[in-house]
Amino acid sequence: MYSIIKTTRDLTSGTSNSEIKKFVAAGQLCIKEANLEGAFENFHQAIQLSMQIFGPMNNEISQCIKRLASMNSKFNDLLQAIEMQTKSIILCERLVGRDHPDVAESYSSLAIYYHSCGYSSKAFEYMNRALRILEVSVGDSHPSIANIYQNLSQMYSEVQSAPNAISCLQQCITQNKTIFGKDHVQTASAMTNLAQVCYGT
Repeated sequence: MYSIIKTTRDLTSGTSNSEIKKFVAAGQLCIKEANLEGAFENFHQAIQLSMQIFGPMNNEISQCIKRLASMNSKFNDLLQAIEMQTKSIILCERLVGRDHPDVAESYSSLAIYYHSCGYSSKAFEYMNRALRILEVSVGDSHPSIANIYQNLSQMYSEVQSAPNAISCLQQCITQNKTIFGKDHVQTASAMTNLAQVCYGT
C-alpha cells in the first residue's frame, strides 16, 4: 500500500525548471522529426534531472513517462507504450489520487494502446474505468465523458459489435447536445458517425 499525495503545486522552478523544460522540448522536437532515439534520450534526461532534484514523486516525471508511452505508440512499439503508460498511471494515482481527471485521461490512453494491440477485454476494462472516474470527478455532463463514449463506439465498431457502438454514440450525442447544443459541430460529428455505423449494420 502506498500513501496518496494529492497536490496541485508546481514542483519545478528557476534554472532547474528551465533545464527540464529544455529536455522536454528537445524530446518533442525529436518526435516530430521521427527521431525515436533522440526523443527517448531527452525525455530520459528530463526524468533523471527531475528525480535528482525533486525525488521520484513529482508530476514532471509522470508527464515524461506518459510522453514516452505516446512516443512508443506513434512508432508502433505498443507493448512498450503499455508498459510506460502503466508506470505513469501508478505515479499519477499516488500524486493526485485515483479519482482525478488526469488519471481518467491516462486510463483512456492505456485502453487505446491495448486496443491497438488487439487486447480488447483489457481495452474495454480501462476505457470503462476512465468513464467511471470522470463521472465521479467531473460529473456526468462533461466533454471528456462524450469523448470516452466516442472512443468506446469506435472500439466496438472495430470488434464488430454494432449495437454497443450505436448505444455509445447515442450517449455521446446526448452529452454533446447537453454541453454544446444540437447545432454544434461536435454534435453533428457524432450524428454523422452514428449514421455511418447504422448504415454498416
